[in-house]
Amino acid sequence: MIIRATCLLPMTGPPISPGWLEIQNDKIIQIQSGTPSHCDLDLAGYLIAPGLIDCHCHLDYTLLRNRIPPTQSFVDWLKKIIQLKTTFSLEDYRQSILNGFEELIDHGTTTVLNIESFLDVIATLQPPIRTYWAIEGIDIKTPFHFPKKNQALSPHAPYTASETLYQFAKQEAEKNKKLFTTHVNESYEENEMFLSRSGKLYDFLRELGRDMSDCQGKDALNCLLEKKMLPQGALLTHCNYLTTSAFEKIKKINAVIVHCPETHAYFNRKPFPYDHFHQHHIPVVLGSDSLASASTLSLLANLQQFHRTQPKLSYKTLLRMVTLDAANALRQTDQLGCFKPGAFADVIAVPFSPQNDPYETMVNYTKKVPFVMSAGKILRAV
Repeated sequence: MIIRATCLLPMTGPPISPGWLEIQNDKIIQIQSGTPSHCDLDLAGYLIAPGLIDCHCHLDYTLLRNRIPPTQSFVDWLKKIIQLKTTFSLEDYRQSILNGFEELIDHGTTTVLNIESFLDVIATLQPPIRTYWAIEGIDIKTPFHFPKKNQALSPHAPYTASETLYQFAKQEAEKNKKLFTTHVNESYEENEMFLSRSGKLYDFLRELGRDMSDCQGKDALNCLLEKKMLPQGALLTHCNYLTTSAFEKIKKINAVIVHCPETHAYFNRKPFPYDHFHQHHIPVVLGSDSLASASTLSLLANLQQFHRTQPKLSYKTLLRMVTLDAANALRQTDQLGCFKPGAFADVIAVPFSPQNDPYETMVNYTKKVPFVMSAGKILRAV
């Protein structure tokens, strides 16, 4: 298949205008400038770019859209989540995931790292896009064992997953080269719990029967790092409240930070420390998180929200966060997030006028993405 367009964004090089792609099966064969002698799909008047990569999503919670009003209290939100989760069946969650996939596709996401709590649901699904299932482990009240067959491991957070669970996940990730992701230093209440042995989260978890002996005056991330519970290349989600010493430690394990701008705004948290990560050459990528705390699963909406807080960032830098940088985080360098021979044929297209900046056009697109291809399969046609 040959696709021509008014402009191509390879991401590994400058924009090509006009240009065309040749695709065989699920891979890109070549990228060329100019006009081909013939084409199978004519996207004149469109900008095409690599499909977007969501590095943190909870598709289980798509059914929670607009059910929890915005709050600054993480504990109140957590209690509401726990209460609501008991009201749904496995079939409800299965449909929730399917609806979530549709929303991801609507907004140009072709790869997702999905945090999955309901293992029985996975076997019943055929994901329409490339999906890394990160199995979520929580053993605050009962033991948890990661299944032998898994693509990624996600001990939920230091306040819900034990040191034993973290160490197992780390060893499994290192031994079998699997992705490892966890929530850490997300809220003020989490910091308060570990640093001062007090606060709403401390009281709530103590009442649930959690062993609180690990709360010894150090924040959660430093506890994980000092006890060597994180593997190289770990994806650390949120990291909103960090000490100065944490940045060099994060860099030493080549960790990647996953920021979720819509959720950050929902909780009205203090500014995300992007400049510190940038200064320490720590990569930051984006996730949509969940509709329990965000209004949309659109990565483009999350980029726009992030740009409002980081107006100095270029549109090219922003788009890299959900293409090239995200591909690197998922260990898919040269396979995802770019147009080059041998890369997967993940392609999205939006209307484009040649006088406009292509990176700005893509980042600021607000409607449903009219053309989406994943692994050479057209999911949305113009």
